[in-house]
Amino acid sequence: MTLLTLTESLVVGGATGFFSGLLGVGGGFIMIPLLTVMGVPIHTAVGTCLAFVACASLAGIIQHVRQGSIDPIIALTMTLPAALMASVAARFSSLLPPQMLHVLFSLLLVGIMVLYCFAPAVRPLKTLPDPPALASRWYVLHRQRIIGDMPYQYDFDLMKAILGGAVTGMLSGFFGIGGGVLLVPLIVVVLHVPLRVTAGTSLAVFILPSIIGSFTHWRLGNVDVNLWLSLVAAGMVGSQVGARCVVHMPPTMLKRLFLLLVSAGALFMMVKGLTE
Repeated sequence: MTLLTLTESLVVGGATGFFSGLLGVGGGFIMIPLLTVMGVPIHTAVGTCLAFVACASLAGIIQHVRQGSIDPIIALTMTLPAALMASVAARFSSLLPPQMLHVLFSLLLVGIMVLYCFAPAVRPLKTLPDPPALASRWYVLHRQRIIGDMPYQYDFDLMKAILGGAVTGMLSGFFGIGGGVLLVPLIVVVLHVPLRVTAGTSLAVFILPSIIGSFTHWRLGNVDVNLWLSLVAAGMVGSQVGARCVVHMPPTMLKRLFLLLVSAGALFMMVKGLTE
């Protein structure tokens, strides 16, 4: 690895780690376009990025645990189906030509951006009202979390969570993303979980799936170990900084930043796929 490549990988890893910790996403939708700018083949970028996500998630989750911004019930429910699908999807990803993978990645980000536009504003509750009648169903759990000095309450649908975990796990293994880029809007819009709870929970969900998916990609020869090491070194520092910043930023600003990053990644990957 040349000095230039090392410098580029440190910048990419640090930036991806920061946004991973800040937004509760694995950062693949940021890292993969940047790696392709560096000249890394798309299949190698997918496998190496997923391996990065596994380490960045572990680093970023430490601060979220301290802050209490993780719902362990949601994380455990969604992890198993996500892990099973990530391994299967990783094998199919290697069968696609690079141009098609670029275009499909772009379309995925466009779909996520549309979904995320419907995410409701997150309003912390000063008082916790009685749970609605829906929470009396056996598969719907009433949850409460306090992050900082703000209490939140929400109802958690087990069935939707299991299905959502399977879908995001499949996309994670296929595209090399941590799944948070899809999981964050899905948990907010479909499961109606507050964004500040979602940020840490989404990281917790995809630790195991990202490990399993990256191991599958490594066996297929899609992981550049030297590149991965430099990305991880910078990413761990960045993720800690991002996780510390999340409690100081209003949810509306987090949402706008998320949409800006996703739209930029979608545009770049579509151009890349259509011009190669």
